[in-house]
Amino acid sequence: MPDFVFGGVASGGAAASAGAAVYRGPGHPGDLTAKLGVSGASSASEANRIQALGAGTVQFGTAASGQGNSYGDQAFWAGRVDDGVSPTRLMAVTSYIGNGTASRNIALTLGGATPAFAIVVPTTANAKIYRVTGDTTGRTTYAGSAVANSLTALGANQITVGTALNAVGVTYDVWAIATGTVAPY
Repeated sequence: MPDFVFGGVASGGAAASAGAAVYRGPGHPGDLTAKLGVSGASSASEANRIQALGAGTVQFGTAASGQGNSYGDQAFWAGRVDDGVSPTRLMAVTSYIGNGTASRNIALTLGGATPAFAIVVPTTANAKIYRVTGDTTGRTTYAGSAVANSLTALGANQITVGTALNAVGVTYDVWAIATGTVAPY
């Protein structure tokens, strides 16, 4: 069963653009999916886009084509962190519930590596934030604008979040990837 899904709708319709890029991870209950692009990235996760993740399947809902439109191709990338073959981990997926602290470390299983890219996706109507190696701050997925006290650090087997990504009771998904190689099987 996939641990996460990134998806998108290839559509010429302007109405679909706010919800065209989506993410669903382990913190998204029921059939909720987060929107990553344009103004949709500041809205709460929505129902009926990616309805379920199953063994070898991803089930799309009627809203997956963007605001209920019935046109457009749906492309997605689903993956598992543990492939059952290699013990090397270059990708981590987890979720956490905010506790309100100003600086909180979120543990990742990356074999001692530091993420080169991490994205934090709240299920509420808050900005979705990413950070890359060498950057000094977290940035919004829809405009690349800096967000203070968000994704404050990338470290070995962890990320550090500030108050902007640690609101009490809010569920957050984390997807991170490190650089490296995996020995062929």
